[in-house]
Amino acid sequence: MELEFTLITLCLFSFLSSFCSLTVELIIAKTLVTLSDQSVLWESLTIGFYMLGIGCGVMGFPYLKKKSVSDFLFQVELLLSFCALFAIPFLLSLHIVYHIYFANFALTIAQSITPLHVIMLTAQALTILTGFLAGGELASLLFFAKKQSYKIKQTSSQLYAFVLACYYFGALTGSLIFTTVSVHYSLSHTALFVASINAGLALYLLKELLKKLLKNSHSAYFSKTLAFIFFIFVLTAYLTPLISQLQLKNFYYNKMKFVLQNNKVIQLGPKKLSELPRFYQDSPTITRIYSPYQHLDLVPPFSYLGQEQSFTLFLNGHFQFSLNTERAYHEFLAHIPIMMMTIPKRILLLGGGDGLLLRELLKYPEPLQHIDLVEIDPEMLAFAQSSMMLKVNKDSLHHPKVSLHRTDAYTWLRRTAKEPYDAIYMDFPYPYDVEIARLYSVEFFTLLATHLKDSGFLVMDVPIFPEKLDHQANCVLFNTLEAGGFKRLLSFREHEETFLFASKQDTELRPSYRQLPISLQELKQDWFSQADQWFSVQGCSQIADSKIINSMFKPYAIPYQDPLFY
Repeated sequence: MELEFTLITLCLFSFLSSFCSLTVELIIAKTLVTLSDQSVLWESLTIGFYMLGIGCGVMGFPYLKKKSVSDFLFQVELLLSFCALFAIPFLLSLHIVYHIYFANFALTIAQSITPLHVIMLTAQALTILTGFLAGGELASLLFFAKKQSYKIKQTSSQLYAFVLACYYFGALTGSLIFTTVSVHYSLSHTALFVASINAGLALYLLKELLKKLLKNSHSAYFSKTLAFIFFIFVLTAYLTPLISQLQLKNFYYNKMKFVLQNNKVIQLGPKKLSELPRFYQDSPTITRIYSPYQHLDLVPPFSYLGQEQSFTLFLNGHFQFSLNTERAYHEFLAHIPIMMMTIPKRILLLGGGDGLLLRELLKYPEPLQHIDLVEIDPEMLAFAQSSMMLKVNKDSLHHPKVSLHRTDAYTWLRRTAKEPYDAIYMDFPYPYDVEIARLYSVEFFTLLATHLKDSGFLVMDVPIFPEKLDHQANCVLFNTLEAGGFKRLLSFREHEETFLFASKQDTELRPSYRQLPISLQELKQDWFSQADQWFSVQGCSQIADSKIINSMFKPYAIPYQDPLFY
């Protein structure tokens, strides 16, 4: 016996079901990107596998529906609810296994395939399952549309059009809400919300089925089903934060390291699966802050690492700074360029919403007059105003010489026509991702050159490979800067950190120590006498790919890889 739907109910059901299944697909894609740090690859593959699943689900519908399409649709909605609930715990658990047994051993299956790729492809089984269920769901709705056409005297094609239009509009709504609203919340909260809608649809179908089959004697069975679904929701809501925290601790703390004992190299870690419960209890809690643009991880010290800093900040899993070493890093970035040139009057600071580089630049008295700081992430700015950060950055964001612009750097530069700056500091994350790489494009560097005086300078924190200057990553960056209007480049370093200084003038660059009207704690005069701490660089004219540049219109990914993810 089949249920009967009005046209409005059918269209609403189609809208909600599509909204939920598409959102689950986006949750899977976002989780895979977070775990693998390859946005274009996994977002594209997830969409492709999801569509493949839908096609298979529609094709398999005649073989799966058995006797009752209504009963089949109820089962599909219930399974989709469980897919949404268990998607994140499943993916995080897969990554925990990968990180323990594969990541620490740097295995390579083929030239460009690592175990991480295999694990992420395995995770796509969940995407295919979600798509398969969504395909069966769509076929069921079209079945009811055809059935309804006989009653309201409209052709099947007309009702198909209504159902499909609502289905596609639901998918559009899901993608819009996910990218505008859900980004302000954790993925687990979004998954719980979507799962509750699917569960609500399933319960609606069950109630209508029981009404039709059992008349008024359906309440006990319905109550048991409701209690079961509620139990699954509570269990998932309890386990997901635990698994998420375990994955974070496993990612940041559970690493392989080697120590020398009695002239023997001893391997320590990683902890195995059986040791994870104790490891979870012994390790400190990691705080994750979500924003529309990235997630911020505050990682406290852990005795297993032998470190004693108060916390380390990671952006999207990439190291940003440690309170134990940030002063040296920011002193070198801020003051070595000024020693080479003069104290700037007007400075443009792009990024640096934590206020630490700003703290160093504000040490200068006259002639420094003004600093424009452009930061897109409101959560980073809020983090900079937290009590623990105010002690470190000296509340630099509220200094009277600072103007704060909460917007995208590229958009702000295009729309702002100000007097050229004496200095521009780029404090962006490394270009690990295609979206960040646009801030290292020839178009962006050209914009910077137009906002910089001829006598001014640009300086950034970016990985440089001094032992191999013709490294592909170096070449792409150097060529792109030169194409953007910067004629002289000089790299300098502070321990493992490397910086790049760029000038529009074609004059020789050489760091030299001179006394500044400020006090420095980490930057010492003897650094300038060490020849291996700085080197002048040019483009890569001596190798075959010397003309390769990174452009927004013809992007060429700067091949930086973070070893944390491999």
